[in-house]
Amino acid sequence: ASITGRVIEEGTNTPIAGAQIMLLPTLRRGSAPPFTDRLPTAITDREGRYEFLDISPGTYRVNAQRAGFAALTQAFPEIAIAPGQSATAPDIVLQRGAVITGHVFDDAGQPLAGARVMALRRPNVPAGIDFPANLLLPGGPDAQTNDLGEFRLFGLQAGEYAVQASAGMLAGPPTTQRATTTVATYFPGTTDPAAAQMISLGPGQAYDDVSIRLI
Repeated sequence: ASITGRVIEEGTNTPIAGAQIMLLPTLRRGSAPPFTDRLPTAITDREGRYEFLDISPGTYRVNAQRAGFAALTQAFPEIAIAPGQSATAPDIVLQRGAVITGHVFDDAGQPLAGARVMALRRPNVPAGIDFPANLLLPGGPDAQTNDLGEFRLFGLQAGEYAVQASAGMLAGPPTTQRATTTVATYFPGTTDPAAAQMISLGPGQAYDDVSIRLI
């Protein structure tokens, strides 16, 4: 059997070339995976199209990744194919990833290398359901500061984010003789998640004014 499809950009329907496509089998209880080694992958062409040929009949999902675009947040529809069938998958729509950049400083105001930085989001819960105001969940890949204390969070979906920084395992020498230690600090400078400033981002938008001094 075979599966073909294409990948386009959200909002413009522009074909996305060079996207990596992975074919994921949907396993039912008691069934064996159709692949004996690694999962099949493909790369989209200039027209954003991809194809998987000579695959075993079954039910599949398709996943796509491309640098500069946010990861898919919703499960792709299942595609069921019979022996010898050629199926066309629904278009995969990727959103151009948003970016947050900035600097992290230690409690003395010096650039901090090796700090861990995370983009966090408030959970999306149905109306009428209460949840703690300080509840924040990871909203994308985290980052580590370089030798200048700089960081770059990329591939973010459009939405509102809080930024948290903490001293990582590589952030400076041991402080066993210090009477205090730094704690996770939220932009613009608070240890209270409920008081963190939320940064609103649109698709592909960049926010580059984040400066965090650890408390």
